Amino acid sequence: MLDLIDIHKSYEGAQLLNGISFSAGESEIICLLGASGSGKSTLLQIIAGLEKPDSGQVLWEGKDLAITPTHLRNFGLMFQDYALFPFLNVAENVAFGLKMQNIPQAAINLRVDEILKQVDLQQFANRKVTDLSGGEQQRVALARVLVPRPKLLMFDEPLGALDRSLREDLQAELRRILRKSRVPVIYVTHDQEEAYALADRILLLHEGQITRAGSPEELWRDPGSAWAASFLGLGNILSGQYLADGSVQTSIGPFRASDCQHSHYAGEAINILIRPEIEQGSGGENYLEGFVKDVHFFKNGYRVTLQSDVYLFLPYAPRVGELLSINLPERSVQCLG
Repeated sequence: MLDLIDIHKSYEGAQLLNGISFSAGESEIICLLGASGSGKSTLLQIIAGLEKPDSGQVLWEGKDLAITPTHLRNFGLMFQDYALFPFLNVAENVAFGLKMQNIPQAAINLRVDEILKQVDLQQFANRKVTDLSGGEQQRVALARVLVPRPKLLMFDEPLGALDRSLREDLQAELRRILRKSRVPVIYVTHDQEEAYALADRILLLHEGQITRAGSPEELWRDPGSAWAASFLGLGNILSGQYLADGSVQTSIGPFRASDCQHSHYAGEAINILIRPEIEQGSGGENYLEGFVKDVHFFKNGYRVTLQSDVYLFLPYAPRVGELLSINLPERSVQCLG
């Protein structure tokens, strides 16, 4: 449905987007995930028609949108700042866009009632938006984006202004609502957990390019690069030298990676990922030893940091200063190329 072909964009001589291409299908939720300044928001604005690319095409069902103005694209765009009108109640905020289209009031009322039920706000229709919680205001803004039945939905850090516990509560609800809309969704975030919770497919943006694309599970299993593994918070990234026996010599010892799909030569500099999740009683040929520098409780176990700054998640809490020796299973070590 939506196709981006070789999008380039620069600002003040600096390349911001460098050959971005991807497609979004019906009902697919795509998360653009990257650090601040990676071009995510600019890409949304190009899709919406608020910015023009230096080169490249934005296609909808095969039609080039270059000469189609923003208001005729019928794409919904929601920002972190909900921009609700404080002098209007919930129903009036949601209906605002429809009123601008001169739709009959009876039809507006029916559509607003329908969408408020979808976001579970029908009981708040006459409430002032200033009397709502942050999560309720977020749902009002979402209803306002959904009410004109857009062909495509776009979100620019919509949960960024909320505290973490509220964001986590809203993620599952937001995914349900977006699934029910049955239109493609482009969702911008810098939060990895948010992307994992919402996305069918994640596109990692780095230095103006999509460096990795896949389902949340695919990215977790195979980040593809040291940068991606670090950004996704998958574990410890160590540089080392590939040895003739297939192991990798690092500053804290040799390790053997499981199922390496790359071709390496002896002496080559490569990166490995050591996953921090260690099962109790696990064994393997990768031997890790070091003095414990820090221990703190984390979820249902303990995050243990060694003097080498390698960290592990353990089901027990060793003492600070204790010498820790662990045989890592081979699957805990992964080659990053």
